[in-house]
Amino acid sequence: MTGSAGAVRKAVERFCRELAATTGTHLKKGLSIEDTIDRLHQHRAIDDLEVGTLHRLRKFGNRGSHEDDTVNPATSAILSNVTALRSLQDKHLGIAHKPALKLLAGGTEAPPATA
Repeated sequence: MTGSAGAVRKAVERFCRELAATTGTHLKKGLSIEDTIDRLHQHRAIDDLEVGTLHRLRKFGNRGSHEDDTVNPATSAILSNVTALRSLQDKHLGIAHKPALKLLAGGTEAPPATA
């Protein structure tokens, strides 16, 4: 499940890049995801509540060095975070834009199989 938590963090990064491109917000190369989220907020691409949500989602997949790697995040927390991110995607990028993830039994997500 730690891979799922990392996938949430990567999805946040992708969402932020796509939102920046959609809104015309210029992002410098090498800008951290934390700074990217703040820049989107400064340019009013996201509101005060959304900036907090994105920072929470960003941190979800990043364990601190002092944390126990053997403890996996709860499946319900992963599902809750995916739902929050999908809501932001629907609001800002439109219903037509859907992530290429499918819900698997047990509440985890996986990319679609490729041929």
